[in-house]
Amino acid sequence: MGFTRVALVGASGQLGKHILQHLLKSTSPRFEITILTRESNENESLEYPEESNIKVQRVDYHNHQQLVQILTGIEVIVSALNSVPAIHIDPLLAQAGQEAGVRRIFPSEYTLDVLHPEAVKLMGVLHPRVQHAQWFVSFGNSNDRISFTTIVSGMFLDLAIKGHHGNYDPKKKTATLFDKGNVPATGCSADFIAASVVAALKTPEEETKNKRIHIAEVKYTGRQVLEVLEEATKTKFEVIQVTSELLSQKLEKAKEEGLVRETLVLPVVLLNFAKVDGKDAPSGAGLLEDGLSWNAGGFLTQKRKNLIEIAREIV
Repeated sequence: MGFTRVALVGASGQLGKHILQHLLKSTSPRFEITILTRESNENESLEYPEESNIKVQRVDYHNHQQLVQILTGIEVIVSALNSVPAIHIDPLLAQAGQEAGVRRIFPSEYTLDVLHPEAVKLMGVLHPRVQHAQWFVSFGNSNDRISFTTIVSGMFLDLAIKGHHGNYDPKKKTATLFDKGNVPATGCSADFIAASVVAALKTPEEETKNKRIHIAEVKYTGRQVLEVLEEATKTKFEVIQVTSELLSQKLEKAKEEGLVRETLVLPVVLLNFAKVDGKDAPSGAGLLEDGLSWNAGGFLTQKRKNLIEIAREIV
């Protein structure tokens, strides 16, 4: 059996709202959903549908006893927080969940495989995302009361196409190609990631216990993303060519200057769009080809969209 009593954290965010939709669509099983929201955000509960299987709980994530009380009776915590708060809050959720009797936590690590050797080499063992991932591996393997399941999704293609990473701008019709845009990688739309999370919740829990699961919706290159953007907008984009060496220099400078967002985003761009150590493919960190066939033992029924379908939905 999988899990049915779910605590969802970050339900109003880019990914969380899709996870909530997929939880609500499910009839077998019908999930009992507790949405955790910050005490300081008094209006957030107004954003959620009034369904009999939804309960909204305001919480101070740093109040351990309050968190334990709210999580008592919950089977699984699904975190869909943005990366910066997730790094700090996910361990608090796991520790409180362990005390409350929660059996599983899905930490918010929906990105490339940050524990792949090339990612660790590029980002460094002290990078917040690397440490976050390693913490959950150690935490899950060191006790028998609570385990973890990490959904490793590769690039958020919605965000990339919208321009979140800075290399595509659908409004200005510009695109930056790294190493001529020929490096292959895999990625997912937010909706596909959400469907995969819910499918993993339905999977017998021993099959996903303490595992980092690769998922992928589509394989692509930077140039192919540009081509579908031009097709979807019926416009020719202005193209800027940049080398991976320049991108690596920017990353090192960001590390030296303590620029938080850049140290989080630039490794994702490098490992998904540019060469690493001169290689044409990041061989596992951003190229999760095994994820293209993952279907949660048949529980994932969401159809994989191709690049042009994703681009048309966005632009």
